Amino acid sequence: MTRIRTRPTLLSLLLCVSFAAHADNYGTARTKLVEAYRAGDFSAMQVAALESLDARPDYPGALFNLALAHTLAGDRNAAITALQRLTALEVDLDIDKNPAFVPLQEHDDWQALVSAVAVLRQPVGSATIAWQFDDSEFVPEGIAVDGDDVYLGSIRSGAVVRVSGNEVTYLRPKGSSPGGSIFGMRRHEDRLWYLAVKTDQYQVEMQRENAPDGSALCQLKIVGGGGGSCTVLLNNADDLWTTLGDLIFVNGIIYTSDQTDGPVYSIDLGGNGFNTVVEKGEFVSPQGLVADDSGDYLYVADYRGGIFRVRLDGYAAPERLDSAASLYGIDGLYRYGDWLIAVQNGITPHRVSAHRLADDGLRVIESRILLMNHPDFDEPNLGEVVGDDFYVIANSHWNRFDADNNLPEGLSGPIVLKIELELD
Repeated sequence: MTRIRTRPTLLSLLLCVSFAAHADNYGTARTKLVEAYRAGDFSAMQVAALESLDARPDYPGALFNLALAHTLAGDRNAAITALQRLTALEVDLDIDKNPAFVPLQEHDDWQALVSAVAVLRQPVGSATIAWQFDDSEFVPEGIAVDGDDVYLGSIRSGAVVRVSGNEVTYLRPKGSSPGGSIFGMRRHEDRLWYLAVKTDQYQVEMQRENAPDGSALCQLKIVGGGGGSCTVLLNNADDLWTTLGDLIFVNGIIYTSDQTDGPVYSIDLGGNGFNTVVEKGEFVSPQGLVADDSGDYLYVADYRGGIFRVRLDGYAAPERLDSAASLYGIDGLYRYGDWLIAVQNGITPHRVSAHRLADDGLRVIESRILLMNHPDFDEPNLGEVVGDDFYVIANSHWNRFDADNNLPEGLSGPIVLKIELELD
């Protein structure tokens, strides 16, 4: 998979340190933490855990590891404080089930922590099913909503479908060239724009040779509500693109994010061509993109770093949003007035959340969970704001692939939920 989104175990939290290229020094601190853990030097582990939190404030995995370091070092009060902060961020890492924290169970505040975790496992918010169809191996990622219709792209087969009521029309058949998983998708004017990406999860009768080497930008002309011609506009320009995950139009220019290598690109098909907006190394894994109302700024959701604002009229270093709520693990990012709507599948429980921006555009002044622990959730990922509603893919099944990229039987077909945005 291109995104690691599974519920972390003790070892995965300690040892998953493959993101050291990020400029926030988190990788260096994590390497030191792992070395201290293996050496049994728990005091050094505490220091390294604090350094990792300094690099990524309130990062759930870092808070977990800090609590673990404190527990191993015998500082139970400090461990409890770290876990209290984790639950205050509304993140559930199964601390009540983890044997590493058994020494904390006699602490006066342990039962309150267990109760707080139990609350995090309750449903929050409401939604209705807007569209669904029966194809358990579709594995949806790309989505675009057009009136009573929804367009969905498949990770598994590279198909693009239009769902209208109970009718499902394949606009781009399975295994079409260029092959590849369909990731980000946008409806712009009379065309459907999407990214076809070479992934290990793309399997059409086990034939992946027609997949692009990296990523391709494609368009599908929509004729009278049906399917039209499909055109590959750019295919892995200059061998730079690795895994383009999302795209957005801002003032006629396409912006897209490479979730593997970290850059953000602009593509002006009518003029200035292909340019780098954010260089490799600024982000760990940029995902969702959304512009502000002026079109001067782009908000980028870095899966491992939070939300950043990027200037579009001249290079400046990305600015990280200040927020009391956790902005980590965001896959899809959208705008509703002065609110940012986020689909967070990189923290648990998975959720759709809303974050109100201050007038300066750099601070979150209010956060709400719109939907969490919904019975149809099975790795929600991307969506779209339409009027006063938010539509989200509820069950991408990304988390269901095994080591050989096979899916279990009995999965539900794609479900798109509608959430009414009752935000002041």
